[in-house]
Amino acid sequence: MIAVSRAPIAALQDYKRRMVWTFTWASSLYSDFNYDFNTSFTEEQQRSGSIDYNYSALGATPGSDADSEGHQDHDRAGLDPGEFAAMTGTDLPTYTREAPESTSSWQ
Repeated sequence: MIAVSRAPIAALQDYKRRMVWTFTWASSLYSDFNYDFNTSFTEEQQRSGSIDYNYSALGATPGSDADSEGHQDHDRAGLDPGEFAAMTGTDLPTYTREAPESTSSWQ
């Protein structure tokens, strides 16, 4: 397993050490990696109402109310997307411009 996050590598390594994790964790900060894999979106893409996520066209940003799969995940956790955004220290539009990468897109 390998994880990729947009945080600085030093922050990832510190967290990984604290959690005693041993998997490879890379930083995609200052790169187009997340955009190349359709898991990060520009404000323009988000405003357009139609984006490609994991190589599939969606009518909304993953995790937004219009995306039923992400919405179900929030429902199961008992929080709405705005609460998840607040927990990460950001607003809802910024929070929903990032989405997890699915290994199914690598096949």
